[in-house]
Amino acid sequence: MSARLRVLFVAHEADGGGAERCLSLLLGAIDRSKFDVVLSGPVGDALARQATSLGMRVRPMPVRWWVAVRKDLVEHQNLYFAPGLVRRVGKLMRIIDQERIDLVVTNSGVVIEGALAAALTYRSHVWHVLEMFSKDKDLTPVLGNENCYAQVAKLSDRVVVVSEAVAKEFENFKPEAKVRVVHTGIENKLDGGVGVRRSLGITDRETMLAFVGTLSERKGITDLVRAMREVKNARLVVAGGDGGAEIHVRELVKELELDGRVRLLGHRSDGRKIIAAADVVVVPSRSDPLPVVVLEAMVEGRPVVATRSGGCEEMVVDGQTGYLVEPENVSEIAGRINELISQPQVAQKMGERARAVVAERFSLGRYAAEFEAVLAEACSAEPDDARCKAAGQLMSKFEDLPIPDFRQRVRHHAKNLARRAKRLIGRQRWEKPFWI
Repeated sequence: MSARLRVLFVAHEADGGGAERCLSLLLGAIDRSKFDVVLSGPVGDALARQATSLGMRVRPMPVRWWVAVRKDLVEHQNLYFAPGLVRRVGKLMRIIDQERIDLVVTNSGVVIEGALAAALTYRSHVWHVLEMFSKDKDLTPVLGNENCYAQVAKLSDRVVVVSEAVAKEFENFKPEAKVRVVHTGIENKLDGGVGVRRSLGITDRETMLAFVGTLSERKGITDLVRAMREVKNARLVVAGGDGGAEIHVRELVKELELDGRVRLLGHRSDGRKIIAAADVVVVPSRSDPLPVVVLEAMVEGRPVVATRSGGCEEMVVDGQTGYLVEPENVSEIAGRINELISQPQVAQKMGERARAVVAERFSLGRYAAEFEAVLAEACSAEPDDARCKAAGQLMSKFEDLPIPDFRQRVRHHAKNLARRAKRLIGRQRWEKPFWI
């Protein structure tokens, strides 16, 4: 093992969403005197530029989700995920070999290629899970929730979760998993929203509400739009790309005659500035492990109205830094927003307390230090034959899919992977895997 641990982070999607932002925050704070970082997966331009500027190597490659975005699409997702799986895993194995990687980190529970490649090359593996599959209607593992959590536990030396809410998921499905809660941290630095209100045509005398996130049912955007019927003297700015609910949102805005009060901006790269310009930030999620937007609002000193949907309860101090409401309770959402609008001094004090909470409990330095400790622990674990076997078993599950000649292709590529793994590891104890 080299003086610095060589760590391969595998991203899940180049969408600029919460998981990618969590990874970006970690990469910016990780101690580069201890960790030599390589970044792979579908890396977005912004993340690639950041990594390169920090002296990290970027090895982009495609991965595919083993999680469907709707329950009725599980069979379709199987057919999308399985073809090319062995080739994708093989490519990651080559990267592990070429970069002399000690430890692989998979950043999201929706992709598995990094875990499989780590197992087949006897590398340590940490899975960073940012999802609650049993509570998220937008995410359904193709092998089912219980099997998914079981595989995550089998294929990992440590599992890092972003909140106690996600940890409870593992308690329900796989209580013996080696789970560590590491809350995402953020730099306690003001971004500022100078000029944003003017560009949106909102005066300083008007109350500006902000929603920053994907337009999906899970994020509760339709509940917020409905709540706007009961909100007085405020305008709502919605910044986020389509997550399946945009058409419905636009229809609701028109149906409820809110065209002049609700403005849809689409995806914006300046979401943080919009948060800084707002008077109140609303996070109406129906299920959310630990939305980074709450931390960004707290840093900017903005009170938050959020739902008891998971991680929000671990960030927002109800009645002190904002308000917590029940998911999908439109009247309660509107009521709490109206309270903040009618009491601007109370809202200001809540924002000030929020900044103090971020500095104390969600600092970027604390986030990096806790994550680094997990990486060091995981890397000290002994290589595991059982994990290699589990990886083979899982890959074989996809042989029976109704794809012409897929079984033969899997066996052919699996044999090549096994031969390559034998050369890479050079272990006398290596035996022909049972799944070939």
